[in-house]
Amino acid sequence: FQMESEKTYTAAVIGGTGAIGKRLIELLLKDDRCQKIVTVARNPLPDWEEQEKLKVVQMDNMDNMAEASEEFEGCQKFYCCLGTRVKVGKELFVKVDKTYPIEFAKIC
Repeated sequence: FQMESEKTYTAAVIGGTGAIGKRLIELLLKDDRCQKIVTVARNPLPDWEEQEKLKVVQMDNMDNMAEASEEFEGCQKFYCCLGTRVKVGKELFVKVDKTYPIEFAKIC
């Protein structure tokens, strides 16, 4: 897994329990340059418990993402893997695909 720099870094990930997010976290865990991964999740995955460099911030409501801003301090790379389908309803779709990524960007 190659990234643009050989320097070490800390990564922040939201949406880590979805298909894309899980794969991203797998890749970051294998990347020796990635020293720490911070992710926010409602329902952390069981296999995450064994990962030393993965810090999971459990959050039941992403509406309060700003409360987790301190957890992202020191991160150099930020990844948003959130996404849902329109069939969940327009309001929730906009919240997950637009509002949450914007809020994440603000605290980065």
